[in-house]
Amino acid sequence: MTHDVGAWHGMLIERADERDLTKALMKDAALWSQDALTSARGSVVHDAERTARLLAAWAQVIAAGTKTVTPLFADTHESWARLGADLATAADQGLVGLLEKAARRCATDLEPQDRAKVLARLATGVSPLIRLAGGLDDLLEAAALHRACVAGVEAGWLAAATWIVCALSENAQNARVSTLAADRVGHLIDAGRGADLWHTWSRVAASMMSTAFLKEMAPQDVGLRGYPAGLWQRAVEAVHASDDRQIEDALAEFRAQQRDIQSTLCFELAMAIAAHRALPSSREARRAAGGERDSQDEALRSAVGDVLGKLPDDVVERTGRMHALSRRAVLAYIDADRETLAAVVDRVATWDDDPGRRPYSLPRFRFAARQALSLGNDLLRLAEESGVHITNPEAADLAAPLVDRHAPHELQQGAQQLLAAVKTAGKEGVDFDQDAAESSAGLVAFAALAAGVTQHPRLRLARERVRLNLIKEIRESEAKALRIPDREMVTEVSDVEALAFLEDLYGPDLPLPRDPHERAVWEHDIVAIIQQHLLEWPADATSPQQRRTLDIRIKNVLRAAAGTLQRTPPDRSAVVRKQPKKSSKRKRKGK
Repeated sequence: MTHDVGAWHGMLIERADERDLTKALMKDAALWSQDALTSARGSVVHDAERTARLLAAWAQVIAAGTKTVTPLFADTHESWARLGADLATAADQGLVGLLEKAARRCATDLEPQDRAKVLARLATGVSPLIRLAGGLDDLLEAAALHRACVAGVEAGWLAAATWIVCALSENAQNARVSTLAADRVGHLIDAGRGADLWHTWSRVAASMMSTAFLKEMAPQDVGLRGYPAGLWQRAVEAVHASDDRQIEDALAEFRAQQRDIQSTLCFELAMAIAAHRALPSSREARRAAGGERDSQDEALRSAVGDVLGKLPDDVVERTGRMHALSRRAVLAYIDADRETLAAVVDRVATWDDDPGRRPYSLPRFRFAARQALSLGNDLLRLAEESGVHITNPEAADLAAPLVDRHAPHELQQGAQQLLAAVKTAGKEGVDFDQDAAESSAGLVAFAALAAGVTQHPRLRLARERVRLNLIKEIRESEAKALRIPDREMVTEVSDVEALAFLEDLYGPDLPLPRDPHERAVWEHDIVAIIQQHLLEWPADATSPQQRRTLDIRIKNVLRAAAGTLQRTPPDRSAVVRKQPKKSSKRKRKGK
């Protein structure tokens, strides 16, 4: 494996300044014409070093997607075009050090107006290639993933590998793009990068594909004599198992193939990665990771992530598990599940007694109880923002019956005392007994408080949507407890996936609005039921029994919406039934 010593080990476009400048290009290409670059005050062309770095980054992207950059500068023999052609030649060779050297020479030898000409030419080539790859955010996300899977590898061929996967993800049904991607794979094989591609893509695939997904990808008969069908699946499974011998065996089997078979194997693996990236859930996850969340929330997540990253593993695990257990307690109340609530309380109580755990000096229930109370406060604030003011007495009155019905008997009195403090609180806030609030009774009381708010009649929250949000939080917290990278977490199922599964269940004529804003509460419940299921089970792996169970849940929602929910008949064992007067035998015979 050839290394380009001293080079940046990733796509050059990932670096901060080059990334931001490329974002500006994608936002408004008119700002990157020759005239606009020359006339703009503070333009990048007036800084030779910044220009050099941007030239190298854009030339690398074009080389990644087109095999050669040279045609961009073939129509003129002016000095700027000759230096541009040298830059293109260096980009085509795929060595980052050589490319950056050519870019520095180009920027240093040219005046700002000629730098603008080279940049403007590159802009016309790089912009459509980035769009073909799904946009800059998708390209950057894939670049980071590829770089993480092969740390320290020279980036020229890796940039091409990244672009191929992104282009196939966005254009799998486009024959022209598929042909272009296959040609790029063949070019890399001819350049001696076949083993590098195989090594990299098998790890990229393993980082995103579950075992269930791999099983769904049946080996393909590509029509080549001696083709080792299923080899890429075995390679990915070996990475999953961290089995070095199997990994090497799969690589050796790949190396032993002829050039055409190697090319087809790599293309098949790239298509499998692209198929996974094209899943609606994968797209939603990338959008969320790409900055479409609220900026303040994202900044908070980043800060929390930085803090957690510096903490010991056992502290991170306890934090994540306790947060998840606080949500499980709320979910147990919503599900009217007394046994699960008792199990949650017991797990919090015994967590620190597990073998190998360090002694925990603080109250065991403190964190989980505080997280449940925090959720209750957040729900009250959200209700206020939506125009529904819920007073403390109202919240306590909603929670108290839940405690009586579902909380462990021995904790009910302590929990009710805490709820009584909520009910009688003045404007200055609630004055809890700290020891009680940080005990098991505190967790039980505050989880009931949060669950009760979700059931307030004026809020009109979709029950299954509330359950879905809690399940997402639980999955995310448990993943963070194990330090699972964000890109590997599956906490979202899109509307598109849920509706497709509903069509599979009931046919395409299901009268459910496509636009979520047009749905009634009960229609949100139906979609949320499916999303909850798909978080745990792929659509194709859903058993007939699971389908029947989903059908029952959905029909219960429909009956409730129609006001005809079937209930268990009331117990009449204690009712004395009056017997009718006896009629004559003649009358009885006539009946």
